[in-house]
Amino acid sequence: MDKPIRCAVIGQNPMRFPWGFDEEDDRCRKLKIELAQQIMALRQSGVSQFLVACDCGVGLYAAEIVNGLRMSDHDLMLICCTPHEEQTTKWAPYLRERYFTMLEQCTLISAVCEAGAPDAQLQAYKKIAAITTRDDATDVLDELIDRYGDPPRSVQGLVDISLVRVTAARAGIVEIVQRNDNLILYTDVVTPAQMGAMMDAMPHRVIYNAVGRPYISLHVLRGEDPLTILRDAVALLPGA
Repeated sequence: MDKPIRCAVIGQNPMRFPWGFDEEDDRCRKLKIELAQQIMALRQSGVSQFLVACDCGVGLYAAEIVNGLRMSDHDLMLICCTPHEEQTTKWAPYLRERYFTMLEQCTLISAVCEAGAPDAQLQAYKKIAAITTRDDATDVLDELIDRYGDPPRSVQGLVDISLVRVTAARAGIVEIVQRNDNLILYTDVVTPAQMGAMMDAMPHRVIYNAVGRPYISLHVLRGEDPLTILRDAVALLPGA
């Protein structure tokens, strides 16, 4: 049997991009299109396994592209090579969620520096992704502590993200991204009339945009934790 042809994808961190973390920038869109075209060309040339670190920037872009192609190409493999457990500790919440989604959905996790087995790590991520209530979160954390000891901050952060994601979904928020110092909450349900409590609690920081795809923009002040601000803001929406 022929050995599979592998391709490792590496690239720049968004801090080195002229557009930073703004993935809506036309230059970032062009980069993603070119990256997708190169990945598809490599696939057509016989590459069947793509290795990525899911690092912030090109690595994460590539992982999401390959994962999307796997929906119609079941022989294609996405291998996530995690460098260390704390990789996402200082990442923005929406980036951490995308990172752990890739770890959950990839073909294989290859832990470069990991005390636990990759399969056990993946099962833990799946349990966290299934959290729907605070009681669920407590149960998952208790189980992880019993098996592995105190979880790293990245795991606690992922649990917090899962809780915020569920709360946001109940309130009608379908997607959350961060653009520089602003959190963008996309919604087809929430209207300005339902945002009174949020605007009162966070004056001069909340903007509702109805042009194109509706969204709520929430400004994060210097020194604030975006996840904490997001959690507090979402909790003020009807239905949360």
